[in-house]
Amino acid sequence: IPWGFSLQKYKEVIEDLEGEEEIFLRIMDSRFGSSPTATKSGVTTLIDQMADIGMYFEPSVGVRIEEGVTLINDMLDYNPEQPIDFTNCPKLYVHKDCKNLRFAMSIWTGRDGKTSATKDWIDLLRYYCLSAPMHIDASQGVIRQGGGY
Repeated sequence: IPWGFSLQKYKEVIEDLEGEEEIFLRIMDSRFGSSPTATKSGVTTLIDQMADIGMYFEPSVGVRIEEGVTLINDMLDYNPEQPIDFTNCPKLYVHKDCKNLRFAMSIWTGRDGKTSATKDWIDLLRYYCLSAPMHIDASQGVIRQGGGY
């Protein structure tokens, strides 16, 4: 959203929102963040410009929207006719305080393409699922797939 902020101001806003939380990974839309921009000294990208001021992003995985939505659906899937246990439960849970994401998931159909009012929230969830999230056990220095917030 172009609010007229400088990159430094965006960095400050993001850091303020992150608070004291330890950040392992930030993801930026690859089409937007990796688009080359000509400057007097050459070509750069938004991801490079943010890195220059000390805020690091990885580009999102550049796959079709449907591929990310399939991952979301797979992570939400379980058999409601069977008892819920370790093998039969959703692999993705959305906290009750994530009201915008929960709302978007309840109404987004994808039929209105890239112009949907709730698509940005679905994109965030797609990027998360496509990043193959893992649980990092800081006390053991072990990375395991799965985990959650």
